Amino acid sequence: MFTLTIIFIIYEFFKIIYCELFWEFSQNRKKYPVWRFFEYAYLAYLILLFFSMYWYVGIIICIISLITAFNIGDRLYNNLKITDKMKNYLNRDGIMTILILSSIVYRELN
Repeated sequence: MFTLTIIFIIYEFFKIIYCELFWEFSQNRKKYPVWRFFEYAYLAYLILLFFSMYWYVGIIICIISLITAFNIGDRLYNNLKITDKMKNYLNRDGIMTILILSSIVYRELN
């Protein structure tokens, strides 16, 4: 669990830094099969969290992701380009996810 958590913390960190690139990957999933595989692996990791002692982390991450989806969902239909407001929502989502996943790392190290 510790290694997967570190991998997905790094993944979220790169999503924050290269937000526009990751947005393009998300819009063109068929062109980037490795990216699609990594997203499915992240989803499998979140499902795994539900059946571990860190079930609350999975629930919190899902709630944060749903809030972000509701906030940027209407903007998706109007424009496929990423805007500054969408970047802010995605960055906040990433920062909160990193902080929450860090709680697993903290618990595993103690």
